[in-house]
Amino acid sequence: MRDKESSYQKLFRNYQMMVKDINDELQAKDQEFAKKMVPEIMKVVNAIGEKGKYTLIIDISATPLPYYAKENDVTTQVIEELNKTYKP
Repeated sequence: MRDKESSYQKLFRNYQMMVKDINDELQAKDQEFAKKMVPEIMKVVNAIGEKGKYTLIIDISATPLPYYAKENDVTTQVIEELNKTYKP
C-alpha cells in the first residue's frame, strides 16, 4: 500500500513539474509574441488616432472603466487595420 502511495506521489510531483514547465514556456512565448506585436499595434492605434482626430485612446482591457460610449470603441478597427498591414 505504501509503495503505491509513494509511486502515486512521485507521479503527481512529476506531473506538477511538467505542468509548471509548460506554463513557464507558454508564458515566455506569450511575452515574446507581445514584444513583437505591441510596436505594430501602437503604430496602428496612432494612425487611427491621428486620422480620427481622437484626443485619447485607452486600452479598456488594461484599464477598467465604469462607463464608456461603445460607439467610440476602435477595437474592431485596430484589429482590421492590423490584419491588413502586419506581415509576420
